[in-house]
Amino acid sequence: GSQARTSRSDPTPFPLCLRDEASAQPHVGFLTHHRSDHVPLMTSVSARRVVEDVQELAREIPDGTRFGVPDENSLSEFTAVIRGFEGSVYETGQFHLSITLPRPENRRDLEYPDVPPKVAFTTPVYHPNVYKDGKICWELLEGKGWNSSIGFKGLLFHLQTFLENPNAESPANQEAARLWQTYEKVKRLRMEDRLGEATHEERREARQFKRKVLECCSDSWISNLSRDPRFNRAERIFGEMTDDGNTGESGCGDGALTGSGASLPGPPPLKIHKL
Repeated sequence: GSQARTSRSDPTPFPLCLRDEASAQPHVGFLTHHRSDHVPLMTSVSARRVVEDVQELAREIPDGTRFGVPDENSLSEFTAVIRGFEGSVYETGQFHLSITLPRPENRRDLEYPDVPPKVAFTTPVYHPNVYKDGKICWELLEGKGWNSSIGFKGLLFHLQTFLENPNAESPANQEAARLWQTYEKVKRLRMEDRLGEATHEERREARQFKRKVLECCSDSWISNLSRDPRFNRAERIFGEMTDDGNTGESGCGDGALTGSGASLPGPPPLKIHKL
């Protein structure tokens, strides 16, 4: 169980690095035990837990996610990509994140898994609980609700759930929170065949929220989605939003997509393959 995973105390040191082999899954940069002079020896329980978590992802990773180990000499810096769940307004996105495991000052040991990782988006995302610099306002990452059994696999799934379940009561982006609430109201009225009860302004704001979410899409994942059936859905959504309410404004800051030739910062390097 989770307690056993965090309480092992085998003192035998082992270095860690990446390997590419047929048995490793293509969605994760695979960590393995491998003797190498340039990789630091790791002896802590936290380090061993990190290796176990990464190896678990190599065996089974949540649908619509990727995980990367950009530096084989580091056990505290990782990258990930998540897609929104199908049917959500974020479903056509591939959102890149940085994952950093906290380390107490002047200490070599990690605080993980007792303390949650520090996670931030490295590609733009328009969301009520995400600041414009990518930092996330979320109780789980602040320690509330976090427990050592969640691990990397659980974290990826929770991040996907976070995308479509904002907390508008504690927003990082006030505008996004307001527009999201209107969007959810209009969506509910549409599902109940009561769309006529939505005001013109509410419909405009719902379209505005959807547009700003989709504008936070980098060229890197747009090209991938062109081979994805869901891309046609995104094009249809864009088509639905070309009427009134188009302010031309983006929720993604200076790097937002504002025209067909615009580009966003590319994703961080990942030693992983496509979803």
